[in-house]
Amino acid sequence: MRVKRIFNKKHTLFIVFLVFFSLLNVCLVKGVTRTDHIINAGLYYQVTYANLQQGWQMKVTYNVKSGNSINIYVLNNASYSNYKNSQSFTYEVVYNNVIQGEFIFEVPSEDIWVVLFDNKDSSTSVTLDLSVEAQIPNPYFWVQILIIIIVIVAPVVIVIVFIIKKKRK
Repeated sequence: MRVKRIFNKKHTLFIVFLVFFSLLNVCLVKGVTRTDHIINAGLYYQVTYANLQQGWQMKVTYNVKSGNSINIYVLNNASYSNYKNSQSFTYEVVYNNVIQGEFIFEVPSEDIWVVLFDNKDSSTSVTLDLSVEAQIPNPYFWVQILIIIIVIVAPVVIVIVFIIKKKRK
């Protein structure tokens, strides 16, 4: 019994391309991770994301390994400019005198958003591990999962069924 060829090379290449980019889009998160990052006394470190949309999330994880506690702010671009110029500023999230933790910030509006690790009030440097990830909701997540299942799982099931039928004969 011959198996009828359903796909030609162009179809196969397209499906491989589609599955690869679906997996890439499903698995990757835009983020920054720093291990043993030093923030000198009187300074700060910022992680900036441009064009985040309302409803997207930023997951922030931090752990001060040595030195004093720090302040963490989540600011929009205008507030960050005020902060840099030592003017009064507003913030969406603030954690004062923290050592370790994690939080998720939901972006309230489209803007440039900054996560600021502030060591300005300290006279000693701090060493910390930090991670900031922009978690962008993928509206096609389930469609991509379905495509992956159809393209990867379905052929395996077809081959297994074909082998079982062949053994029965």
